[in-house]
Amino acid sequence: MIDSIQYNRSSAYISNAGPASENAQVQAPATQPSQSVDTVTISKQGREQQNGAGRTAADRPGESNPDLEQQREVNELKKTDRQVKAHEQAHMAAGAGLVMGGANYQYQRGPDGKMYAVGGEVKIDTSREKDPKETVAKMQQVKRAALAPSQPSSQDRSVAARASQIEAEARAEMLKENIAWHRLF
Repeated sequence: MIDSIQYNRSSAYISNAGPASENAQVQAPATQPSQSVDTVTISKQGREQQNGAGRTAADRPGESNPDLEQQREVNELKKTDRQVKAHEQAHMAAGAGLVMGGANYQYQRGPDGKMYAVGGEVKIDTSREKDPKETVAKMQQVKRAALAPSQPSSQDRSVAARASQIEAEARAEMLKENIAWHRLF
């Protein structure tokens, strides 16, 4: 298929001479016979180049745009950074009084040269208290802190499971003390 574009100083005439659009013509007002008319014929390859000229590389099949890819990577790193910081903040808020220091983050440099958090941790005191009743209360808070984020990690679940185990041991100790105390009286 070949497109013809005719141009003169007062009007333009575009004809699409393809089989699917034989009746599709847009014509401006007729030209005056005294004016000169230039005719240009564009090949299929030229038309494809012309149609692709206004498109970005990302719009063209099989081509990529490094700037667009870098922006996608930066956007993904920003999203990860927000999620990691929110995750660790949830641990710190629920573990108030048991958190040892602040959050520690692992960073990755993005293609824009900025650093983005891609991992993190919060240290929390999981030691037993002298009194089993205090240990039970502490381990309940440890579990809440470990499971506070909306999507707890496997490490978070592991800490919560360990806290449940320590809590169960403290409850067993409390039960033994109760039994021993009742035997005395």
